[in-house]
Amino acid sequence: FEDDQGHGTHCSGIICDLTLPNVKILPVKFMYANEKGEGVSTGTGILPAINYIMSLRETYNIVAVNMSFGMEYNILMSLFLGEFTKIVQKAYDLGIHAVAAAGNDKTNAANYLPSRLEKVVTVSALAKDLSFAYYSNYGNVIDVSAPGSYIESAYFNGGVEPLSGTSMAAPHVVGYIALLKSDPRNDYSMANIDSILSGTY
Repeated sequence: FEDDQGHGTHCSGIICDLTLPNVKILPVKFMYANEKGEGVSTGTGILPAINYIMSLRETYNIVAVNMSFGMEYNILMSLFLGEFTKIVQKAYDLGIHAVAAAGNDKTNAANYLPSRLEKVVTVSALAKDLSFAYYSNYGNVIDVSAPGSYIESAYFNGGVEPLSGTSMAAPHVVGYIALLKSDPRNDYSMANIDSILSGTY
């Protein structure tokens, strides 16, 4: 498959730029671009996508899944909240951190999926001066902040573009997790990484 819009390529490029050559990207596509170039999905496609990732965990030593997307939590989304919660918990139990973008609507990230889920690492964005980005969602569900403003990375059709958003912040955290798991001197557990991200390690 191909990237229709550039978003996935940009997020992947951030991870690759931050990590060692042994870190690879497993692209899993469940969204498509509409006529405006916006990524669209019913939301239900993410569940089989995460199941697919879990099925390949041992084959590819998968340590994290980047979820730079969000859906407003409403009556429709509540219908599969339980399944979403279970599948993220299952991934965690298998040793896969799910990392989610907080969203860019200057509102409470708890109003969105997957950022509201307990076992998800929810990432807000920082501006270039490392202050809190004006566009970033916020709230008690935020676990960590990362650079998200004017981030230069690979773009589809072979270009490089500066983009801003919590979508750019989340892959910084995924890259950091990959670096921790690549450390030959330490065997970081899921709990160790959680405490490192929260600043309590």
